[in-house]
Amino acid sequence: MDRPPSRAPLPLLIPVGGMLAIGLAAVGFSRILLSVEPEAATATALTVAFGIMAVAALVARRERVRAGVLLSSVGAVAGIAMVAGGIALAVMPKGREAERPAPTEGEQPGAGATVVTLTAPPGAASEGFAETKLVAPAGQPFTIRFENQDAGIPHNVAVHAAEDFSDPPIAATPVQSGPVTQTLEVPALDPGTYFFRCDVHPTTMTGRIEVG
Repeated sequence: MDRPPSRAPLPLLIPVGGMLAIGLAAVGFSRILLSVEPEAATATALTVAFGIMAVAALVARRERVRAGVLLSSVGAVAGIAMVAGGIALAVMPKGREAERPAPTEGEQPGAGATVVTLTAPPGAASEGFAETKLVAPAGQPFTIRFENQDAGIPHNVAVHAAEDFSDPPIAATPVQSGPVTQTLEVPALDPGTYFFRCDVHPTTMTGRIEVG
């Protein structure tokens, strides 16, 4: 007698599918939160959390929950996240530093200031900055023009006096996903060697600044 074709039990498919959907939504939503201002990211996250609680409350009121209801609930939560994230990106797509026009190489953005360029090319998370040594004058402020060319990958640049980066940063840009250009105004420094890194990838994206 022929056996009926084996099928995966529905109770197993539901949690596995739910976990997969939650993981994909979390990764995509985190990209949105990293691309907006901290205030907008907080408001967006709270809005989505409230939406999840509201959908869960509606589902919990049902006497019997079917697979279609669960799928509809996941879709509703994903829709809330997409709408909230889209509004946040439309209102505040970039950080304050990136909203200012970046000066060109050699341009004097301020009194006595010099501009140096630092680039994060595609693959910088593993390969590092394109420039690992910058040169700046002593005793006067200068500007770092930071070009994040790594599409969809968050980077920033932070300047420190300590080689192990244990001190508070002298200056730093906000973390943003590329492609984006940021300008970092560094105050006047004494002659010596200073260090910079990407706070998101601190082991691979580092370099030094020779001042003076």
